[in-house]
Amino acid sequence: MSGDSVVFDIGLVGPSGVGKTSLISAVFLAGQDMLAGSGVTVVPDDEPTEALMADHAHALASVVKRGQFVADSVKANTSVVDFRLRLDPGLANGGIALHLKDYPGGWLDPQLRTDSAAARQGWESVHDFMLRSSVLLVPVDSPPVMEAVTPRQHRAVPLLLRLHDTLQVLRLWARGRAAAAESPALVLFVPVKCESYVRVASDDYRSRGRDRSDELYEQFRATYTDCIRAVRAEAPHATMLYLPVDTLGCVDRIYVRWPPDPDTGVR
Repeated sequence: MSGDSVVFDIGLVGPSGVGKTSLISAVFLAGQDMLAGSGVTVVPDDEPTEALMADHAHALASVVKRGQFVADSVKANTSVVDFRLRLDPGLANGGIALHLKDYPGGWLDPQLRTDSAAARQGWESVHDFMLRSSVLLVPVDSPPVMEAVTPRQHRAVPLLLRLHDTLQVLRLWARGRAAAAESPALVLFVPVKCESYVRVASDDYRSRGRDRSDELYEQFRATYTDCIRAVRAEAPHATMLYLPVDTLGCVDRIYVRWPPDPDTGVR
């Protein structure tokens, strides 16, 4: 509790470049749209978060130019960033507070933490926050999951998604939730950058391609099966949900390129 608000800590488990900040922004904006007319809305819970939400919205708007999205124009975080949102029912000091921590996704890599004292110290604070969170958001980078075709590309996917490192966080989190079985325990697997695969009835299929949402789900299940099993084994009472999110809402895949990468083979 904080004042008269219920506080939910929400952990984010995602590698570098997956779009953790964009996901937080999507939660904020989509929440406002979905709750419109209900008397409840999502608002920034402090001035720094208000500024962060505005800056990110402006950055996304500025990089979608002339029908082309320039991904490298969205800068990655280099430190821990706190986001504080609130489900606001219009009552003074009321509602449900949501606290999320964004961070450089490279910190998931144990080798980076071994080589960098700053990364190790930053990860310790983020990791502790994750383990005490009642909710974990696991962004799933849809293009690598869907576009890997050759053996070399398939071999790169676990490293690109940091599957082993994600599994370790999920297992420790689930073990902690099992020790407090009366507390909430929710994992949200959230495919992002999935606009090219998940179609809705209003889409123009003739110009935008067929709906591949079932394929995305099956590929996700095959890729994250060890993560799902670990949570179920450690915390049988935990709830796991699959929730694709259009973090951009306006971008389609035109072609796929897998350039060489010294760490993963291809990227």
